[in-house]
Amino acid sequence: MKHTIFKERIPGLMVEQVIRDEEFNMDARHMHSEYEIYYLLEGERYYFIESETFLIKSGTILFIEKEKIHKTNSVAGKPYFNRMLIEVKEEWLEAFFQRLRVVTIERFFESCKIVELNKEGQKLVENTMLIIANEARERKIGYEQMILARLAEMMLYIIRTRQVFPLADKEGNLLSAKCLKVNEVAEYIQKNCYKKISLQGLAEKFFVSKCYLSRIFKEVTGFTINEYLTIQRVKKGRELLETTNYSITQISELAGFESVTYFEKVFKKQMGQPPFKYRKFRRAAVKGKING
Repeated sequence: MKHTIFKERIPGLMVEQVIRDEEFNMDARHMHSEYEIYYLLEGERYYFIESETFLIKSGTILFIEKEKIHKTNSVAGKPYFNRMLIEVKEEWLEAFFQRLRVVTIERFFESCKIVELNKEGQKLVENTMLIIANEARERKIGYEQMILARLAEMMLYIIRTRQVFPLADKEGNLLSAKCLKVNEVAEYIQKNCYKKISLQGLAEKFFVSKCYLSRIFKEVTGFTINEYLTIQRVKKGRELLETTNYSITQISELAGFESVTYFEKVFKKQMGQPPFKYRKFRRAAVKGKING
């Protein structure tokens, strides 16, 4: 059962706390234009980001870049978890990182992707999110400045004291061979999405059966092989729309789609608008930013 402790939203920012005591796997297609800060107070979760799967435990905070595919899944036999979450638009963070100068937003979210906090850090992060929620709820004079100050304090604490861990935690509890295999396959798909890729070909390349690969990929990531491949191809298409003057037909081919019609269909489904409108919107946004 889901218990929402709080959920507050103001323009450009959302903060919430949710407790679940039953198995929960996120929607297979999860990607958004906000940066995400995910803090696990209690429990254990698998967290899939782009092509990597992490086993996170209580006291861990995740920083997820905007427009990154991500998903969280239950750990077998451990459905209970308690987490806090902030989704924040880039505009809220720009001023802090511009003044900080030593690191960009992108670099921070990449290098501090997974941080295991000590007791001091856990207390600071939990209190910060509670204060942000309260400020967003009450909206007293200067609430936006108070929220910005708290976000800045939390991120500066992480920068000063961060301890970033790879696929193993302090005790060396490595992810299972199953998860590592999925990471390998996901990374390969991400880098080669423009090529012709099939379940049969992947199974042969990674020395497993089609049935086994299909099952573990879905279990760990929440995506089927074809869903993940399509998402990566749309992402490739987005990059080409933003950085080249190729036609929509050329881009569909370069991204690995067999037809421009199918490219346009899945692109609109994932991005909410057809490719030509997306390109027009992004270029207008970039032009406006430069002129501003």
